[in-house]
Amino acid sequence: MKSSPAIHVESMPTAPPWGEALDTHGQGLWDWDIPDNRVHASSEYRATLGYAPETPGPASFEDWAARLHPDDRSAVRSTLDAHLRGESPAFFSEHRLRCADGSYRWVAARGRVVRRDEAGRPLRMLGTQLDIHHHKLAELALQESASLFRRIFDDAPIGLALLSLQGRWLDTNRALCDLLGYDEDALLRHRFLDLTHPDDIEADRALMQALLTGQQTRARRHKRYLAKDGAVIAVQVDVSIVRDADDNPQYFISQVQDVRERCRFEDALYDEKELAQVTLASIADGVLRTGCDGRISFCNAAAAQLLGVERPADVLGLPFAEAVALHADCGTRLGGPDAPGIEWPPLAQLHTARGDVIPVEISLAPITGRNGQRIGSVCVLHDLSHTRRLSEQLIYQASHDALTDLPNRREFEAELEHRLSTARLGAERHALLYLDLDHFKLINENAGHSVGDRLVRNLARRLREALPASAVLARTGGDEFAVLLPHSTAAQACALGESLLLSIDALRFEHEGLAYQIAASIGVCAIDATSRDANSVLAAADTACYIAKRHGGHRVQLYHPGDDAVRQAFLDIDWASRIQQALESGKVELHAQRIVSLAGSALPNYEVLIRVRDEQGRLQAPSAFLTAAERYGLSGRVDRWVVEQTLRRLAVHLREAGSLPFGSLSLNLTGHSVSDVAFADFLFDALARHGVPPQTLRFEITEGTALRSFTVARRLVSRLREMGCRVMLDDFGSGFTSFDYLRQMTVDGLKIDQAYTQSLGDDRLNQTIVASIRRISEVLQIEVVAEGVETESTLLALRELGVEIVQGHLFHVAEPLDGLLR
Repeated sequence: MKSSPAIHVESMPTAPPWGEALDTHGQGLWDWDIPDNRVHASSEYRATLGYAPETPGPASFEDWAARLHPDDRSAVRSTLDAHLRGESPAFFSEHRLRCADGSYRWVAARGRVVRRDEAGRPLRMLGTQLDIHHHKLAELALQESASLFRRIFDDAPIGLALLSLQGRWLDTNRALCDLLGYDEDALLRHRFLDLTHPDDIEADRALMQALLTGQQTRARRHKRYLAKDGAVIAVQVDVSIVRDADDNPQYFISQVQDVRERCRFEDALYDEKELAQVTLASIADGVLRTGCDGRISFCNAAAAQLLGVERPADVLGLPFAEAVALHADCGTRLGGPDAPGIEWPPLAQLHTARGDVIPVEISLAPITGRNGQRIGSVCVLHDLSHTRRLSEQLIYQASHDALTDLPNRREFEAELEHRLSTARLGAERHALLYLDLDHFKLINENAGHSVGDRLVRNLARRLREALPASAVLARTGGDEFAVLLPHSTAAQACALGESLLLSIDALRFEHEGLAYQIAASIGVCAIDATSRDANSVLAAADTACYIAKRHGGHRVQLYHPGDDAVRQAFLDIDWASRIQQALESGKVELHAQRIVSLAGSALPNYEVLIRVRDEQGRLQAPSAFLTAAERYGLSGRVDRWVVEQTLRRLAVHLREAGSLPFGSLSLNLTGHSVSDVAFADFLFDALARHGVPPQTLRFEITEGTALRSFTVARRLVSRLREMGCRVMLDDFGSGFTSFDYLRQMTVDGLKIDQAYTQSLGDDRLNQTIVASIRRISEVLQIEVVAEGVETESTLLALRELGVEIVQGHLFHVAEPLDGLLR
């Protein structure tokens, strides 16, 4: 609407009589002369806007329009213009006007054009204005409250619904629709019982009846709904009933929460609890649980057996200290696990109800609630009886040779060091004899290792009988023995050596009708104040023994540092070039022997062995070759040659045939190589260069050779196993480090030394040792292989002991590796 030009306007001096009537009803009057653009407002109108009676109100249309709230201005002008154009019979608007103090107030304005000219243009308009400020504010607040409630109802994360007394949904929110998979219109066409699981309907009806009759005002229950897609939905429903002022029921209010996830958690928690209970009840260690009162609330069968009671229930509810008699090493009886200020030792003695005393290892752990408060304890008792017996047996095995039951090299060196400490003081003199059988390896090769082992046992008995009681006899190698003579001179030792040779010479050894003449070479070394250490003394005696062999054997040789024979022996020990020459000239060959699984396997497994040809081209056992390499530190060079040659041939075969004709191939590594960082670098470089699949390779660590660095060896073994190779501990039990190796190094299997397997059927001690080794492998869940199986009786004994994988001449004589790869 276009306003008329601004003209002089003055307030009405007096209101018309009908204006006074309006003023008395709280309504203000306004009169607009449109052509002259003059507006008259009554005193009540002005009072509505906070003006004094004598203060003029809006004098023109522009003045009135300027007082409109900016948010209302457009709508009011549009409504007014429509009426002025004759499009509406009257003008009505609820809007805000600026008051005298600058604030805005809600008013209801009504008006109508009362005169128009002949062209229909408006000339005069009369109207009223009613103060609706407080009413409008209350109305807006109510609208906001209703809107807020609706938003809360619709946006609530749980399902909300209003239900009629007949169970029909009157109103639902989005969460409930989403939960059941229906849109709102479709859901409102159902009763809630239509979507209730059939097994829950009767309980729902009973609940509705209890609410209707007033027996309950609200209720909570778990039930199941059937979703639109047929899914069964577990829910928690909270229902209350709304009543009027006369206590008549009007409708139900229902809250529906999806508890499927909670049910899964509860089921999982139950399963975990059940699993824990069954596990604790079935494990071999004794498990006891106490509550915060210190009384036993759980006892498994193993604990009951340890305590000496018939059933676990016999101790339930009893105070822990009363039912479990634990004594520290000092004899003090231990109290309950929850007693304040008590620190339990890790080991204790358990006094059972049967009167037995059992050594146990104690593991004690507190049980805390969600608030961090202690609510009880768990005590685990591990019976150490068997472990101690096994440990004592293993300790004995670690210090004694299994074949002869003599002290081994480690035990002998410890005794030798003790005697050296007294000799260095100059107060005592001792002597050492080093004995090596002559041509012993011929017996092994011709008659077999089992026959050689029988000879070694017979010789050990003969030596013990011939030596004085003060002498210390030890087996230091396959056919090597050492004798320590305390308080003895070199001359006395040489005399004893001669008597030993006579005793050995008188030893008659027969096998399959053949008599073998036994001979030995003995080296003697004096131990006095000039002796340095055990290694140097043993080396001196070994050198003297070597000299005795060089001079024909079966004789005694005394070690003299400056003797020409000693200097010549050192010259003869230049094995480096000889071994390297043998490797390069083709005198060393790769053979392989099958490893047999008694249970059967798809592909055979093999172990790589080396064989040496003599000057005449005859194939010889590699005993002397390997012994020299080990003795003079050249075993690493031999290992490198074997690894490189084997991997190269396997790679060639893979390129030509595409696969290998066996499941796995085992390569032997000596302790020198395994503990050498440079060898590890070479090995992994060779594996990468040749590309042989790691899962087809096994590496056997010779347990009988000492490691220079256990850390390096363990790192090598770990890397091999990580890349997929398997690692076996070879010749297990042949040295004193067997137990330490198993405790500190993770391997995939053990190979029982043939010293235990040969003549196994007749040797109860060896049967016990093999059974112990198999048991250890079973506990560690690793493979066990028996070497040196040459007779049916040995095989039968191994089967009875549960050994499933074997190797030996009974099954396969080693053949060239190249032949297997054709």
